[in-house]
Amino acid sequence: MIGSGMFGLLGRFPFRFGAQASADQREAAATELAEKDAALAALFETGTAGIAEVDMQSGRFVRVNQRFCEFVKRDAALLLTLRPSDITHPDDREAVVADARKAMEGVGRWEAEVRHILPNGETVWARLGSSIWKRDESGAPLRRITIVQDITESVRSKERQRQSEELLRLGQQVGRIGTFTHDIETGLVRCGADARRMFGQPPGDEPIEFEAWTAAFHPEDQPRILEAIKVTLQRGDAELACELRIIGPDGCLRHLELRVGYFYDEAGRPTRTVGAAIDVTERKQAEERLTHAARHDTLTGLPNRALFRERLNQATSRAQYGQGFAVLCLDLDRFKDVNDTFGHPQGDRLLIEVAARLREELRPDDTLARLGGDEFAVIHASSGDPEEVGRLARRLVDRLGEPFVLSGQRVLIGASVGVAVAPRDGAQGEELLSAADLALYQAKAQTMRGWRFFEPQMNVAAQSRRDLERDLRAAVEREEFELFYQPVLEVSSLRIKHFEALIRWRHPQRGLVAPDSFIPLCEQAGLILPLGAWVLRRACEEAASWPAEIGVAVNISAVQVAAGNLDFIVAAALAESGLKSERLELEITETSLLNNSESTLATLHKIKALGVRIAMDDFGAGHSSLGYLQRFPFDKVKIDRAFARDVDCSPKSAAIVKAMLDLCAALGLTTTIEGVETEAQFRALAKMGGTKVQGYLFSRPQPAHCVPALLAQFGGAPQLTVAAA
Repeated sequence: MIGSGMFGLLGRFPFRFGAQASADQREAAATELAEKDAALAALFETGTAGIAEVDMQSGRFVRVNQRFCEFVKRDAALLLTLRPSDITHPDDREAVVADARKAMEGVGRWEAEVRHILPNGETVWARLGSSIWKRDESGAPLRRITIVQDITESVRSKERQRQSEELLRLGQQVGRIGTFTHDIETGLVRCGADARRMFGQPPGDEPIEFEAWTAAFHPEDQPRILEAIKVTLQRGDAELACELRIIGPDGCLRHLELRVGYFYDEAGRPTRTVGAAIDVTERKQAEERLTHAARHDTLTGLPNRALFRERLNQATSRAQYGQGFAVLCLDLDRFKDVNDTFGHPQGDRLLIEVAARLREELRPDDTLARLGGDEFAVIHASSGDPEEVGRLARRLVDRLGEPFVLSGQRVLIGASVGVAVAPRDGAQGEELLSAADLALYQAKAQTMRGWRFFEPQMNVAAQSRRDLERDLRAAVEREEFELFYQPVLEVSSLRIKHFEALIRWRHPQRGLVAPDSFIPLCEQAGLILPLGAWVLRRACEEAASWPAEIGVAVNISAVQVAAGNLDFIVAAALAESGLKSERLELEITETSLLNNSESTLATLHKIKALGVRIAMDDFGAGHSSLGYLQRFPFDKVKIDRAFARDVDCSPKSAAIVKAMLDLCAALGLTTTIEGVETEAQFRALAKMGGTKVQGYLFSRPQPAHCVPALLAQFGGAPQLTVAAA
């Protein structure tokens, strides 16, 4: 256990020496300093706790150990560009910083329990112990060491316990308590008004026959309770505790907890009982609601993933005795478009209507579940006949292909279905669910959406994807990537103004892999943050060797923007490379702006403050581009290649591009038109007033060593001119 003893060791340094310090004192101090450094190094090598060293002047991490990196889910290179406050939960940040500063300036030690925010948005808890270990000659703190222990599970366990205890307390508060006595010799039961109501007895004061008393017990509970009483009397026990249900005269069901004390005479014969009944109906109902909520989707009321897996396991057990079934995984098409166009409340309404339509097509013994988002799944009890299951899949696709009405408008979405049949496609539930999911993936990849049955070769494709992800993780660690550069030229002079950096993966077996093949997988596997930071660093390093007037553009993913520390990554890349900030341009797609736009806006303003230019990439390809131009601090717009394709032969395409160029000019934004492949396209765009162009007409993306040749090629007289258009 690393504790206060280590802090005590660190707190003894540094020493201050006056002019009269003796050689022996200096030698002793040097020895003790060496011992301190050795102890500090040993401290950082420990794997039992996270250790971080912070520079008090810059406020940034200067050293972290592996355990700390694992805890906050960030690599060391990234952490060394951050401050502790950058990974602290936003709700705690201000108070934590103030508390830590006050303690450091005072006693030089600080302990606290703090929430950290992970890159994926998850919250973890840490117990921090921080101490100053290095000061300057005036005594001002220079460095501090923080020991970090993961207490997430402990905090969550306490919260679960607190919630459970609160629920029990509430149930007891609202429950009523009634008392009763039973004379065993006469068989009569006497009780107050509360107990009479609880046990479903008519009002009054007269005693009740024991048989009449127990007649109100639920038929399923009565034999059990009477047997428990019999055993208690036979053993001579002093107490009996049990739960039972009462059916009242109105047919309502009540849940009671009984606590009964038994009294015996000197001969050991039972004489009477005294008992209390606690009405726990409300508590039981609350528990049932919680149990239902834990196993059902709150929006649609359908079974959720947990209950679906239970039903799936039950179905596989029955299948051993010849009861066939099929698993169908279903995913809605164009659901994201509905959310973006009509808003999330209408998207929720659509999901409720989808669930209702699906129920109508299924039998009572089928299970329909919502697995999450717009994913649904069905366990269809059948003979295992593929034709029968195929007819069901067709009905589901056709039913969801019918129009929905949202906000008074007809909306078409459609659906894709993957099907696995037991036992042909698997004997275990997880195996069948995986097979149906693979079939769904293939169904969504089809040009005409519909349904697909699982086929064994689909496993081969899935294994290939897993292999690719494994290789990709290793490639990120070994930096098996390189940057290619495509020039962006000024229309009027056909001179290169800057290059766009495009990543390539040089795989040992697959050769040069294009980004479309691995960037989506990087984002899904959580690798895009370290890879994106590498791209920024490498692009800045290589661009720093180019002529001073040539800039570099780097694509930024939505995940990098959402991480919240992109401005620190950019600042670090510029500082390490020496590249001037005005030579760097970040290209951000509309997708990066869809979620958490307020946070994104704040991040972009911080980047702008560094002097970096920001461009909206793929302008016109999304739904809200004009709104984003109004809200976000863009310097440039890149017009999507789809609009350049027919600009020389389609009046409609030409009109759209011209309108975009005029709009950007009016807003004071420069433009780059992507995908220029022919001279005819270039001449048409030049006539319209395009300022910059990019495309295969000029150059495909080239390795970094080709940049000087490209600069030389487009540094002389242009081969194409505006006048020639």
